[in-house]
Amino acid sequence: LKEVSRHIKTGIPHIEEFYGRDGEIIKISRFIAADEKHNVLFLYGLAGIGKTTLVAKILRDMDDISVLWINGKEWVDYNRLILDLASFLHSFGYSGEPKEKEIVNFINKTPFKLVVVIDDYNDIPEESEKKIMDLIKRVNIKTIVISREVPHFVDKSDILLYQLKGLDKNATIKLLSSYAQSSFDRDRIYTIIAVIFVTVIPAMRKRWLPVI
Repeated sequence: LKEVSRHIKTGIPHIEEFYGRDGEIIKISRFIAADEKHNVLFLYGLAGIGKTTLVAKILRDMDDISVLWINGKEWVDYNRLILDLASFLHSFGYSGEPKEKEIVNFINKTPFKLVVVIDDYNDIPEESEKKIMDLIKRVNIKTIVISREVPHFVDKSDILLYQLKGLDKNATIKLLSSYAQSSFDRDRIYTIIAVIFVTVIPAMRKRWLPVI
């Protein structure tokens, strides 16, 4: 196999700011580092809750891994995934055609620590979703799937499910304070709405409403 002199990280989003999530960082980092039967982590939660930012933060900070980050909004079919994988694997000595069987065989034999992220999985057509899920469960590669919800056809016994919820109190205060000092855009508004509904409102209900 080709010697790789550096670890390749392709397509990971840039992070402007990050708050809290210490527990989530530990759990997802352990999934990536551990040698276990589960190679697929399905991270789901409300739009704007911080799923993409969390995974990007973890992967940027981790050493000794190579990452291929794929955005579901930018491609729509299974064949595009095969092409992206083949192109990515060329850096590790893959010289075959962009064909599923050859790619699976290469990945399952490679000694390199590879991580694939499929972001915005919910934007991929269902006919491609099923084929993609079948593929990533058959290869010896850590895969993190980011989505707003878990598709009904997913076999939950074969993957790890992790629902991302709201920030803790201190992180929420820091996040909202930073937004108050900067200009707003659509993504920031979505994040604030998600924080309010998932973190602030439940905390208020728990504190002030009687238990029925």
